[in-house]
Amino acid sequence: GYAFAGELLGSMGQAGARLRITSLTTPLWAALCLAAAFFSLQAIALAAAVQSALVLVLYLRQLRRLIGFTVGDLFRATRSSVLLSACVILSAAAFRAALASHIGSELLIGLAVGVVAAVVWVAAALLIRHPLAGELQTMTRAARSWIS
Repeated sequence: GYAFAGELLGSMGQAGARLRITSLTTPLWAALCLAAAFFSLQAIALAAAVQSALVLVLYLRQLRRLIGFTVGDLFRATRSSVLLSACVILSAAAFRAALASHIGSELLIGLAVGVVAAVVWVAAALLIRHPLAGELQTMTRAARSWIS
């Protein structure tokens, strides 16, 4: 959601805003990560999500002020990726839950869920016409011509 926001701020002469965001959120991330490490890997993941959400809010505030970029703009730009991610996450979680009672090996469950997630990702990308669907089709055509 904010991969290039810092670079945009820097290129617009707003390096100070970028530095303030980083200076605020990096120590917070360290503290959250340290505290979460006493609990579980899931707690660390939650800490990362909280820190990322805060960074996103701070960058969006600056971008709205500078160029009028809103949460609505962000949603429109990322909705197909959010939908694709939701399809993969939900199907992988459901498949894992279904396998958990039948297979005792976490390694086998992880491998099976990984394969299912990859297949669902490709199928969902094509179904929702995600921007990467065109790239998948190009790779498929290239592979077919290479095989023939």
